[in-house]
Amino acid sequence: MAIPTRERIILTATELFAERGFEGASVREIAKQAKVNLAAVNYHFSNKKNLYHEVLRHGFTEFNFQMEKLSQEKKRSIVEFSQGLYEMLLQNGPRLINNFKVLLNDFPLPGDLVPNDYAGPPGAEYILEILERELGKKLSQDDGLWAVRTIFTFVVHTALMASTHFGKQTCSHVFEKTLVNRHIARLGQSILRELAIS
Repeated sequence: MAIPTRERIILTATELFAERGFEGASVREIAKQAKVNLAAVNYHFSNKKNLYHEVLRHGFTEFNFQMEKLSQEKKRSIVEFSQGLYEMLLQNGPRLINNFKVLLNDFPLPGDLVPNDYAGPPGAEYILEILERELGKKLSQDDGLWAVRTIFTFVVHTALMASTHFGKQTCSHVFEKTLVNRHIARLGQSILRELAIS
């Protein structure tokens, strides 16, 4: 099935913005690589800034959707969820890397990317829901934020590094799946123990 034009433009723009930054990626080159005419890019996004902002929104929305889908697969423990998140991120390694490159670019973020009171990270509510279900109690905002960020940071950082050429070629033993899953399990169990006594 053919990818819709708008989606094809966003996917191509993500790659080029990640590779060249906002200033280095031209709308003309994006159109050429997406195999669409320049008018199609202008029709869907009006200008380069809007396209860039839509690339950011798309990456954020897609990541959040994948987190939600993963959380609904079954009544997972926090360890199972975190291991599933790691696997999902590995399967989407190039997209994960590109989305981070685009996010870390110096170009200003759209004001409506996230609400003003957003504490993050993407999908935080799903991690928090699993933790509270497993603990059988509601967590304070501080405890919840600490736990969610700790899990998210470890899993995303590890998947990001494992997806790079460095991780695959030089340090592949560090990112061996059994070892990483064991570390994720230890992290999840440690967090549960800490939260149980707080």
